[in-house]
Amino acid sequence: MILALAQPELDTIADTCLQNNVLRMHLFGSSLSGDVDPNGSDLDLLVEFQAIELDALVQAYFALGQQLAAIWGGWLLLDNAGS
Repeated sequence: MILALAQPELDTIADTCLQNNVLRMHLFGSSLSGDVDPNGSDLDLLVEFQAIELDALVQAYFALGQQLAAIWGGWLLLDNAGS
């Protein structure tokens, strides 16, 4: 199965990224290869945040993870490109 999202989900993801100071986000892993199991696969994301204070970055990281997991409806692997 290939990952497919409807426009309302994409709009929600874009809004979530703006709210959480995301500069860039890249999808990697099984989501790109077509090996997504909707009942067991996690969503692999590489995220680069804007230059913000460390405490704000920590808050943004965890908020983004929670919000994207709710949109995806499953497990999420969020990797910070700046770490």
